[in-house]
Formats: sequence, structure tokens, C-alpha cells
Amino acid sequence: MRDGLELAARALGAMLSDPKLGPRALVALEEALPWVSWLAPGDRAEFASAFVRTAQACHDTGGYEPLARLLHRWKVSAQIVNDPALAALLTADRGEGAPVALTRP
Repeated sequence: MRDGLELAARALGAMLSDPKLGPRALVALEEALPWVSWLAPGDRAEFASAFVRTAQACHDTGGYEPLARLLHRWKVSAQIVNDPALAALLTADRGEGAPVALTRP
């Protein structure tokens, strides 16, 4: 499993760095993780790059929790972008140090 993740990360990294394959790799990533399509195009590329780097680092260290955290954080970011009310609440000008009131889903 560990070696498979490394192979997938290296292959994705190589495809992303190729000018012809990069856009296709991002489409494939969106098909594998549909929530990625909610991110802005620049954020999709940033996510893909961070995924590759983190997966390779996890392989090198043998610890995979950083990859799980990365996926969770990006998924939550995509959910925020996809919820206009939540996005507006989080980006509203509240002044310095003002708390953000959130409700549980």
C-alpha cells in the first residue's frame, strides 16, 4: 500500500508538471474527488501539488496522518466555497479580533 501511494504520487506529480498532461490530470483528480471541482482553478492546482508533496513525504516517513489532515482541510475549504452563506460569513469585515458565530451543521 505504501509503495502504491508513492507510485501514484510520483505519477500524478509527473503528469501535473507536463504542460499537455497537467490539465488532464486535474480533470482526473476531480473525477476521483468530486469536491475538488468546487475549488477555484488555481486552488485545484495548489491542492494537487500539495497532495503530491505530502504523499511523498508520508511515504518517506511512514506516517500518513499528514495526508489525512491535508485531504480533510482541502475538503472543508471546498465545502466553504460551495456554501455562499458560510463563505460570506467567514469573509465579512468584523473588525480586529471579533468572533465569528457559526452554527453546527
